[in-house]
Amino acid sequence: MDTSKKTAVKIPHVEKARASKTACDISDRDQVETEQIGASYFLASRDFARGVEDVRAGRPPRFDEYAWDQGGMPATDRQWAYEKGRQFATIAPRSMPLRIKGRLNLDALRLLVAAINRGDITP
Repeated sequence: MDTSKKTAVKIPHVEKARASKTACDISDRDQVETEQIGASYFLASRDFARGVEDVRAGRPPRFDEYAWDQGGMPATDRQWAYEKGRQFATIAPRSMPLRIKGRLNLDALRLLVAAINRGDITP
């Protein structure tokens, strides 16, 4: 399966939105800018892995841990990765590792891409 053209998903990019407005000033009609990134970005993310681990362990979501601007990375990027990991854990076999010998598991990547394309995981 050729995933090279189907792995791009849109995520909010809040740098410019935050420069002009605070989070409480953004109305329901305002949109943040998005950018195309590869699905492997999520799969490689520590926050994605933490979301998978939390679901597999039966822990409640840790949404409050993702406040603005942690470690220089916009919290929204980390929130998206964490939530996608939680969603992925609900459809992936519990025995499916995200990495094998330190490298991304290509079966996990294919499953993530297919789930995004089907709409099972939010793009």
